[in-house]
Amino acid sequence: VTIVAVALFGLGLLVEARLQRGLAIAVNALLDRIPLVSSVYDIMRKMVALFGQREGREGQDGLRSMSAVWCHFGGPGGSAALALLGSDVPVLVNGQRCLAVLIPTAPVPVGGGLLYVPEHWVTRADIGIEAVTSIYVSMGLTSPQHLPRADAASPPTPPTPPLERR
Repeated sequence: VTIVAVALFGLGLLVEARLQRGLAIAVNALLDRIPLVSSVYDIMRKMVALFGQREGREGQDGLRSMSAVWCHFGGPGGSAALALLGSDVPVLVNGQRCLAVLIPTAPVPVGGGLLYVPEHWVTRADIGIEAVTSIYVSMGLTSPQHLPRADAASPPTPPTPPLERR
């Protein structure tokens, strides 16, 4: 018990003395040397860095400034992909109003593709960023926990209207 108490006290002193950067470098160097652990740790480190970004120059707060949207490829009623929208300000691509959306990859949502899709193909998703991450990391297994469930007896719902500008 005394050894654990002394170790915790020493760790507290390191944190208080703002030496956590050196401690993080040491832990990273140690974990990067372990073959299987290093690949899992690297993915987790990237995800934590992505979700925990400090406020940027323009007041954006990493992924927390993004919103969950559906991209309806082929227009509303077409194939849908869960995506992240960083800004609802459209840009012109070949004369067409488009929104930049990030479509993550499963099971590691750190990567993905940045696509410029027609504005009318994008609709808001009534879920948070954590739900999007959970769905992608689980490769869709947690979809029923975060999205409305379809009953066999219920009629199909009409497509959601296009994204409205704020």
